[in-house]
Amino acid sequence: MRTWKREMRLLTALLLTAAMIILPVLADDSGVGVSWSFSEADGALIISGEGAMADYPEEDGAPWSGLEVRSVTVEEGVTYIGENAFRELTLSLAALPVSLTGVGSQAFWGCELAEARFAGNLKQWRENVTVGVGNAALTDVIGMERDVAYAGEGLSLANGILDCRLSSIPEDFRAEYGYYVREIRFRDIELIDHAGCGTYYGNNYFPNLEQVLIGEGVTEIGMYAFHGCCSLTGVTFPESLREIGDYAFLNCAGLTEILIPEGTTLIGDQVFSGCTGLTGISLPDSLTQIGDYVFLNCAGLTEILIPDGVTHIGNGAFFGCTSLTGMELPKSVTWLGGAAFQGCSGLRGSLVVPE
Repeated sequence: MRTWKREMRLLTALLLTAAMIILPVLADDSGVGVSWSFSEADGALIISGEGAMADYPEEDGAPWSGLEVRSVTVEEGVTYIGENAFRELTLSLAALPVSLTGVGSQAFWGCELAEARFAGNLKQWRENVTVGVGNAALTDVIGMERDVAYAGEGLSLANGILDCRLSSIPEDFRAEYGYYVREIRFRDIELIDHAGCGTYYGNNYFPNLEQVLIGEGVTEIGMYAFHGCCSLTGVTFPESLREIGDYAFLNCAGLTEILIPEGTTLIGDQVFSGCTGLTGISLPDSLTQIGDYVFLNCAGLTEILIPDGVTHIGNGAFFGCTSLTGMELPKSVTWLGGAAFQGCSGLRGSLVVPE
């Protein structure tokens, strides 16, 4: 009887060992260990503990390299994923902790990785995690469990949308959070100040900004307000708008269509200069002045209707608009600047100038 019981205990222990393997991973320099466990039932590899995983030589691989690993979970507390750790595995998921600060070279080299999730947000990933070379399989699919969020006086950020009730976005906010803003909604203000979110100070703080919605009440967009927002593809203007300041959308190459509302009277110098993607723009009947070099090198602009009421067209206003094929100026124009149509190689005998 005792022999039978002993054999049963031994068999049970063997079965448990086959189902779950638990082995140590090399400790980090601080002596804090990291361990791993593997379930054959679902192919789940779990890395747990405190500190850094070991680096693994390419020729030998990690201890689990011979197992049929289908998913990897690196638990909170682990700070580093070792070199070649998950090399050439086929994984449905890799789950990574907020505690992570580094991914060794080629840790995910050659992986077929369907999904990767970081338990923090994009800001934490960019600022805290150093990823070594040879990890494109990870970086190409990495997603975030949390959103980058901010709440402060006059500003709130959630889901990539910045609600702004300030005339100018503070530089410290731009530097820390601008990268994560995809859309800005201005409201409860009358003026978007110079360099409201542009690059007046020499830094493109909003490289991923795609949409801007300007709420009713705004009457003026200041100088350089959106200068250099290269990913900007759409702007919604309010009916309250009256003036667009110099260089406001300079080099916003992603803009394709612009509708300026009725009531706007002034478009300043170089407002859309360098907007090479711009193909169409609608100008309001209220417009009286088009500044210098407003559409400089807008090579995609194919046509534009200058409304009656415009009296001033500045120097080089359409300089380099090579796709323009025709232009009719209204009789209201009393000033046509020098080189206004220089470089408009597409114009062929269809520029009508009033007497």
